[in-house]
Amino acid sequence: MVAKSGKTLSKAERLETMLREDIFTRRLADDQAITPELQLAEQFGMSRNSVRRVISKLVSAGLLYRRRGSGTFIVPEQHRDQISTGAKLPHGKRQIVFLSLSTALSEAVFHEENTFGPIFRGLNRVLQPSGYNLLIAHIGIDWQAPPCLLNGDVGGVIFHGEVNPDFWRQHISVLPCVGLQYVNRDLPCDWVLQDNAQRCHEAIKYFKQHGHQRIGFVSNEAEMFLPQERLLGYRMALQEFGLPQDPAWEVVWQRPRVNGVLLGESEMTDYTPYLQKAFATKKPPTAFLCLDNWRAYNTLVALDKMGLQVPDDVSLIGSYNFRHVNGFVFNDKTWHFTHFNCNLEDTCAAAASLLLEQIASGKKQARRTILVQPDLIAGDTVKDIRRSARKTS
Repeated sequence: MVAKSGKTLSKAERLETMLREDIFTRRLADDQAITPELQLAEQFGMSRNSVRRVISKLVSAGLLYRRRGSGTFIVPEQHRDQISTGAKLPHGKRQIVFLSLSTALSEAVFHEENTFGPIFRGLNRVLQPSGYNLLIAHIGIDWQAPPCLLNGDVGGVIFHGEVNPDFWRQHISVLPCVGLQYVNRDLPCDWVLQDNAQRCHEAIKYFKQHGHQRIGFVSNEAEMFLPQERLLGYRMALQEFGLPQDPAWEVVWQRPRVNGVLLGESEMTDYTPYLQKAFATKKPPTAFLCLDNWRAYNTLVALDKMGLQVPDDVSLIGSYNFRHVNGFVFNDKTWHFTHFNCNLEDTCAAAASLLLEQIASGKKQARRTILVQPDLIAGDTVKDIRRSARKTS
């Protein structure tokens, strides 16, 4: 696993990080005033001049603008690439753009706190101390490049999602670049990704240690890159541990797209019709590895509808972008899933570090791939059925 940086941010760096995150997460709207300098100085224990220097840096970066006698305001998103940087950020040399591709995430899902937060923090904790300005753009299915790429205003690119090869060759390949998660082996590029094979190995190992032999898999994104990779890892892990495989235990399907984009899920989906095939087998599964905690929650609700209880009848493992401590409420109980912390923040920090290595060496992609391993977090959704067998014997 990539170790987290041990550096403590200065007051100025913490203020800059907060303001950048407020801007990019849209907690502050276009043309909205930021907190007055005097209040920020009191909040962060800084002098007003120090606060003003931080704000001036973000003005130079094209994220804020000042209105004499009124305060400091957020530059509208569509205008941010049109403002040139100041002396501390030489044109095209000290700016890095992160491209969120709609092949992986819709724009709305990308800007959700549990996705955007770890991405932003991971990138910024590496780029900001090194003096780089972070730009962020979402690329739709029309593959329109943002102005910063068209105008040559950036020194490097980090992108997340399956990239169109023509878009990559035209706009990304000429720059130092790192791809996140969605590897295209035909592109000469550096990659940083979650170790999905290790994730599945650890999950099946954990289930087996708790006495489970018949283990299924749940995903409602069967055609997507990451779920396909995890399904393959699940199959390999079953084979590795000598456990039985049954296609009926693979509860996989593709939920619909809207205008070619896979939107976020805001409502529960009835998984019962999909799960029933697994329990129609002579020996149904006693456990499921789920795509993530949301799918695990939907699975739990469907199993309850089928008269099966978690974990007494069926055990579940999910995953989350970070350690998920809040849990899900169902039947007046808060469920804390056994799950993988996918370390999205560390994954993004590793990508930023790899990109800066490229820039520092003066060389473009060295065809390196870095795997970031997940952490398994024990919850209350896996039952040790060996212990149950001992009690009944």
